[in-house]
Amino acid sequence: GVIRWSGNSCGGILLKVLTCVSTAFLLPTGSVCAQVKNISAYTQAADSIGTSSALLHGNAGSPSAVNVTIGFELWTSATDIQTIPAYWSSSKNISGSILGDIEARVSTLRCGTTYQFKAIIQTPAPENAAGSTLSFSTPSCLPRYNFDDASLNDSSGNGYTLTPGGYSTARPGFSTASPALGDAISGTCGYRTFNRTDQTYLELPGSFPNLGSDGEAFTISAWIRTTDNTVTQRIFVDDYNVSKGYGFSLSDELSKPGMLRFYSRGTSSSITLDTEANLIKNNTWYFVAAVVDIPNKKKSIFVFDPAGTQKSVTNIWTDLTFGADTGPATIGGEHVKSKNSPKLPFSGDIDELTLHKGALDETALKKAMTA
Repeated sequence: GVIRWSGNSCGGILLKVLTCVSTAFLLPTGSVCAQVKNISAYTQAADSIGTSSALLHGNAGSPSAVNVTIGFELWTSATDIQTIPAYWSSSKNISGSILGDIEARVSTLRCGTTYQFKAIIQTPAPENAAGSTLSFSTPSCLPRYNFDDASLNDSSGNGYTLTPGGYSTARPGFSTASPALGDAISGTCGYRTFNRTDQTYLELPGSFPNLGSDGEAFTISAWIRTTDNTVTQRIFVDDYNVSKGYGFSLSDELSKPGMLRFYSRGTSSSITLDTEANLIKNNTWYFVAAVVDIPNKKKSIFVFDPAGTQKSVTNIWTDLTFGADTGPATIGGEHVKSKNSPKLPFSGDIDELTLHKGALDETALKKAMTA
């Protein structure tokens, strides 16, 4: 028999029911094993959404598998519609027709932006079909510092330009001699060097938000390489007034060299989260991340060595809010005017420091590690 698919998402697809030979391909919920009589497109929700990328999903079918073009239309307004080529993520050919799931990854998105998209299919007839329009939003804009050149610009394009600081005229250095991944041309390229003696650091502008004060999750990630894991040193800190701020640091207890710590003074029921001691060795690059999942009241630290081997620790707090410090945030040590003393400057190199909206999991961090 012939059934007509109901609902706007499929736009009235005609399906010819056959003996069900396989359900390995995915039809919209509630469908049966079928052969496509007319071309069809069905839009499904996007996932793996980051500040600049997302994975688009859909379903398409054609009575002929020859010269079929599948993809998505993506736009923020009617004047900027893009066509994104797709691939079959799972499909079946039945009596010359083709039907299955389609996917496309788009990696040129803008952070803090709402996008609309729909699945499309075209055949040489020419015939075409389009699914219904769905939408998704990329996370809010936060800074990323690639440190690929001597500038201190925000690599995300969001304008959070850094200001160098330190005692006297000392400033953090720049090098391409031995990056975490690849070389000076490809890979992680350049990085920033921090001189502990001169207590150098990099200051974020006043427009940088107080992360966590809005109740939303966030993640701090960076490549680090210390030259002395026996001294206390800051990787990233927003704790200028030593009140309700937070910090990501190394060897915070001198009796525990090579231990990573994430602390937050605004969650007093569980102020610190520590890894084991001697986890971070001298003169070795590590990709480290502090994940602050405020909605679920959970903090996590992840550590990856250059081979991708992973170590993580997690704890839970019970406070109702996270807290926020009103002073400037810094990379590589406390601000020279911070109320914290000593200033705990970093000893070594920091690269690819990124602030992410959301609580990144292990899979997302591994992608960020090599982005």
